[in-house]
Amino acid sequence: MTERKLVARKSQMFLHSVIPVVNTHEELIRQKFKRGKFTFTVTGVLKIIGNVLLLISILLFVTNSKCKDAPSWFPYLLPYGLGVHLLVTLLLYLIFSLGLITKNPGPWITLILGLCSSGVFIISCGALFLLYRFKEDENESMPQQQPIDPRKSVFA
Repeated sequence: MTERKLVARKSQMFLHSVIPVVNTHEELIRQKFKRGKFTFTVTGVLKIIGNVLLLISILLFVTNSKCKDAPSWFPYLLPYGLGVHLLVTLLLYLIFSLGLITKNPGPWITLILGLCSSGVFIISCGALFLLYRFKEDENESMPQQQPIDPRKSVFA
């Protein structure tokens, strides 16, 4: 029994010396999301730029004057919606930056994908609602038909 284990161990050591062992995908994720590493990745920089753009859009919307015919909910919808999105994004950014997901990254990545897809779905539904809500109905009147003279040919 021990001889068998010894042979298996030697063959395993030989394979490790010939074929380099690479990190698994989960180990690569853990190394990438260590504390302080996420901030300087491409994803982290893009998240910072996106958050700054969201903040600028909120400030531009709040500081500009509104139309007189706008509904009462209009001045509140965009700032509150973007504000909530900005807070959730910053919270997730802090969680990634502090390296809190290195132990179990799967649920966190699923959460982010779910938030992104639901956010895109809500925004697209709202845009469609606003797009078709104010569409004016066209008054399609039937053209008046002239009386047909039975003595005339259609081809004349």
